[in-house]
Parts: sequence; structure tokens; C-alpha cells
Amino acid sequence: MKVQVRYNHDSKNSHDKWRLLIDENEKIVSEVLFECATKTSCDKIEVNGETIEKFHVSAIDAQDFIFEYGGDSFIRAIIL
Repeated sequence: MKVQVRYNHDSKNSHDKWRLLIDENEKIVSEVLFECATKTSCDKIEVNGETIEKFHVSAIDAQDFIFEYGGDSFIRAIIL
């Protein structure tokens, strides 16, 4: 499973600060807790036909994930 996190530059409040990418599927979350090893990476992605670089915190050998939901749209992602 490929798990990456990057800052959400479109964030409007504390509940949408992170873009969590799990096997290329994106979910906006408030907080991310890694319970596995991580590394930083610079990855090239295509946006509107243009290749750009994005910086990520990437999980190493992630096995699973859990979402915890709280009040006011709070979502915590726990990466195992």
C-alpha cells in the first residue's frame, strides 16, 4: 500500500490541513499519526498537463489505516 501525506495549500481551517493519498486516492484530513516508519520524498506529479514536484511524507511498509472522526468535521488518520 502506498501512503503519502502533503500539506493542503487550499486549507481554510484546522480540519482540512492535510492531503492523505492512499494508493492515489485522496482524502482531506485534520491530523495524521504514523505508527510505521516514514521518509520524506520529492515526487513528480501531473497537474493540468504540467509535471510539477510535490514534497511528501511517505509511509514505509504501511499495512493498514484507521480513520477517527470527531466533532466539527475533525478527521484523524492513523497509518499502521
